[in-house]
Amino acid sequence: MRKKRASGREEKELEALRESESWLRLIMENTTDGINIAEYDPQTHRRRLVMCNDRYIEMSGRSREEMMEADNINQFVRWSTPRDRPFHEQTLKGLPSEGTASWLRPDGKENCYEWTAAQLKVDDKYYIIGIDRDVTERNKAEERLQRLAMIADQVGEGVVVSDLDGVLQFVNTAWARMHGYESGSELVGEHLSIFHSPEQMKTDVIPFNKKVKLKGCNAGEVRHIRVDGAKFPTEMTVTRFKNEQGKPIGLLAFAIDINDRKKAEEALLASELQYRTTLDSMGDAIHVVDKDLRIILCNPALKKWCKRLGLSSKLEGLTIFKAFPFLTEEVRDEYQHVFKTGKALVREETNTFGKMEFKLEARKIPILDKGKVVQIVTVIRDVTEHKKAEERLRRLAMIAEQAVEGIGMADLDGTIQFINPLWARMHGYETGQELVGKHISVFHTPEQMKTYVNPFNEEVKRTGRHMGESEQLRKDGTTFPSEMAVTLFKDEGGKPVGFLAFAIDITDRRKAEETLRKSEDDLRKRVKELNCLFQVTEVINACGDSLDALLQGIVDILPESCQYPGNACARITFGGKEYRTGNFRKSPSKLAVDILVAGEKAGVVEFFCLKEKPAAGENPFLKEERSLIDTVAARIGRNIERIQARRRLLAEQSALQEKNIALREVLAGIRDEKKELGRRIVSNVEKIVMPLLYALEQELPQEQRKYVELLKGSLEDITLPFADRLSKDFASLTPTEIRICNLIGRGLSTKDIARLQHVSPATVNKHREHIRRKLGITNKDVNLAAYLENFMSGRTVK
Repeated sequence: MRKKRASGREEKELEALRESESWLRLIMENTTDGINIAEYDPQTHRRRLVMCNDRYIEMSGRSREEMMEADNINQFVRWSTPRDRPFHEQTLKGLPSEGTASWLRPDGKENCYEWTAAQLKVDDKYYIIGIDRDVTERNKAEERLQRLAMIADQVGEGVVVSDLDGVLQFVNTAWARMHGYESGSELVGEHLSIFHSPEQMKTDVIPFNKKVKLKGCNAGEVRHIRVDGAKFPTEMTVTRFKNEQGKPIGLLAFAIDINDRKKAEEALLASELQYRTTLDSMGDAIHVVDKDLRIILCNPALKKWCKRLGLSSKLEGLTIFKAFPFLTEEVRDEYQHVFKTGKALVREETNTFGKMEFKLEARKIPILDKGKVVQIVTVIRDVTEHKKAEERLRRLAMIAEQAVEGIGMADLDGTIQFINPLWARMHGYETGQELVGKHISVFHTPEQMKTYVNPFNEEVKRTGRHMGESEQLRKDGTTFPSEMAVTLFKDEGGKPVGFLAFAIDITDRRKAEETLRKSEDDLRKRVKELNCLFQVTEVINACGDSLDALLQGIVDILPESCQYPGNACARITFGGKEYRTGNFRKSPSKLAVDILVAGEKAGVVEFFCLKEKPAAGENPFLKEERSLIDTVAARIGRNIERIQARRRLLAEQSALQEKNIALREVLAGIRDEKKELGRRIVSNVEKIVMPLLYALEQELPQEQRKYVELLKGSLEDITLPFADRLSKDFASLTPTEIRICNLIGRGLSTKDIARLQHVSPATVNKHREHIRRKLGITNKDVNLAAYLENFMSGRTVK
């Protein structure tokens, strides 16, 4: 009888294990995480794989046979977090552990993942149940883990599993603590009556479980007892679960301490609010479609995205092609591929809607039910700005590659992370790649590191940025100067992580600066010379013909033009006189230049250096100073010649002026006598000769009158000075009017003039009017004959 009972119990346990295995297989087949169970040796930390799903094998990059036959699967893993002693201690305590690691794949690819592990002890053997999550799905995995952690931390329900006889198979921590125990593991194997008094078993538990066996499930209030004897009411839900053949194999019970129900409800409400707030605040647009590609669920981010595009935000019930008319048939093929293969699909695509172009990253993740894809979750992320940022980064990389400055980046320890081509060529290397990983000391001698680099970098660490010159070392061992600008490079959190340096070779610039300094020195000397010559010119202009002022002014200027004015003095000797500076004294260092006047030596300019006597062969005077003294001596000579010439000229001018005064007096007397003689001649001709000729002309026959005309013409030539004066003073008179003026001035009447000119008296009167107007005689009381007579005699005409 006992054997039958034992056999029945074993059968039940076997059925329970089969049911558990069925559930485990369902979970392992439908999860996207790698799940594994490994036997664990606490002494050597070896793990031998016992069971795993296909995803775990896929992540490892090896075959299932290789993984299952391996003596220690740790050899295929690179751990990112400490695991030995802490992991061992947590395992022995039954505590879960977690961390990050990466697979050492044979194909060389590094597949990083996050793992969580918990120990399971069976028959004194330790087993590690591990869940590995691909890091590429990090954000979603973290989000799911956070939600699970929130539920686990906040749920108030106790969970227990027992066989049909009431023997406990599993007790969760909440149930154990609810009853005053530390953990559920210490209760496994006990009978459920441990949680009830005999009275509670009779009145509450046995009737409750009968209904469970009859109906398959039951819910209601059941009283419990804690380990300290305290009683408390609970609300329980008990379900009878079956194996794959449908045979009942045990009871699954959930219990809530009614005293804490309010708190539990509030916690659940807070959790729900936080959960929904998290979903609503997610930036990725999410929707779920069925096999007809009809949207059955979407989050607010997707609706907001549709509204921004001008699409309808009422998406539930619409097919994706109705909701998003810009989608292509290629999208339909992608969904069909996921439904067919059950594998997630990630695609980046560019879509155009109206005038808007945007880039999307779409993740199509299958939802499995009993190994079949029933729905697909689509996560859409707008990566337009991300792609633009990537493009900007590519451009920045191109700029760095093509920059005209050397650019380098190193971590805080000086290990080189990046070198652009110009930096590499500047230091004699072919490319920057060959320098990555080396220390910055490859660019400097030990002395340069001590003198320039280390103090430079300390300043950068202190202030965040520093600029200055630094000596650097080429690959061939030669050194060169550079100008550096180094910035302290920080991560997104503001933590310093390295140095960013910019450098240019300033060898040519230093040469140019040296040439410029030399040119400036030369120019400065030339400016002194020019200032000296300018001051000499000012002295010359200011002194006029004073030789003493000129020579003293020049000698005072000369020391200022030398290289060291305080150590110089000068002297000019001319005409038996000396002109000296105030600090004059003779010294062995002397420069003397002769003053030449008219090609002959007339004096000397002397320049003395008052500092100590120079060494043998050393010349205390610059070439420019000697040239300047030569120029000044020449100018002194020319100005002495000018002053002497001007003095001779002034003397000659004074004598000539006296002679001119006497000559003017003689010429004035001759001019007066000539004028009087002319006046007398004209007067005698007009008064004596001309009347006789007019009378004679009247008496002679017509044919002989021409001789009289010739005679009158000759006389008119003699008296021409009057006519010339009249024509000069009154240039507007015509020749006829000038002849009539002569006749009127001689006293002839209008009739006499008309007869002599063979014109009518009216014509003569007309000429008289013209003459009066041209001569400016507007007053009718002025007699024209008297006016012309006075004019002819040289008297003042009024």
